[in-house]
Amino acid sequence: QTYLDLAIWYSDLNLSEESEAVLEACPQKDNEIMYWLAWLHRNDTNADKYLKEANNGNAYLVFPFRSETVPVMQWADQQSPDWKSRYYLALIYSSLEHRVKALQLLEAAKAPENFAPFYVLRAHLRDSSEVRNIQSDLINAQQIDKNDWRYGKYLVQFLLSQKQFKEALQIIEPYYKKNKENYMAGLLYARCLMLNKNYGEAEKIYDHINVLPYEGADEAHKSYVQTKLNLALQFLKVHNYKTALQKVNDARQWPERLGAGAPYPDMMNNRLEDEIHELIIKTRKGQKLIDNLIDDYIRKVNGNGDQNVK
Repeated sequence: QTYLDLAIWYSDLNLSEESEAVLEACPQKDNEIMYWLAWLHRNDTNADKYLKEANNGNAYLVFPFRSETVPVMQWADQQSPDWKSRYYLALIYSSLEHRVKALQLLEAAKAPENFAPFYVLRAHLRDSSEVRNIQSDLINAQQIDKNDWRYGKYLVQFLLSQKQFKEALQIIEPYYKKNKENYMAGLLYARCLMLNKNYGEAEKIYDHINVLPYEGADEAHKSYVQTKLNLALQFLKVHNYKTALQKVNDARQWPERLGAGAPYPDMMNNRLEDEIHELIIKTRKGQKLIDNLIDDYIRKVNGNGDQNVK
């Protein structure tokens, strides 16, 4: 990127030879640099050589973002249409919030058979109403690179947004079981288990997973609380009061392994835990358990992701 910055600076000053020399001296020429070299040689006989090399290059981990690269990729597309130049141009347009133009480029390009990021980008650019096309793109990406859990993650997250909980669980399960040290796949797997009402299996993951702490890392804790409270309500239904109370007590905890520290006491909100705890105590003392009331609490637990922090 340092070489490219300097080359672009020379190019902006119309010092093409100096710009070419900088890029030729670059020890590692990625695909973007090869397109730049082709463009810088656009008025001589070497242009075709560089352009052919660029079109045959590797697009993996190449992320053009500079507006100065737009005319380079436009020229390349006019000279020799290829999905790579359109993909790079779409990345730049996307970063500039020109989503419609970016999507049009990718839809006009011949989609590659073995490059999953192309399909992920196209899915990301589509309008949310294009459910079938988004799902098709994400399935293609996941099928192209089945070993990379991230493509499975993108597909699973989309399926969850469409409330296809069973299908999402089937996708993420192999990734977690293949590498149980991958806490991100583990958290997604646990969430899928919870949404499929398999709270017992989800609890096993939350009770052993180790999440790397980061700013705002509270999603794991929120799902952990939901799982524990759902279990508490399940045990309450079968009058297992001791275990139900234990699950409520678990829900109040902030395990360090979940990647989020406990808030200050005056910032905590355990109202829902308190209400369920009181319901368990009253039921144990003989109060009649009403199914509708349990259903109300289930809706509260699963519909309130911020119940633990004010």
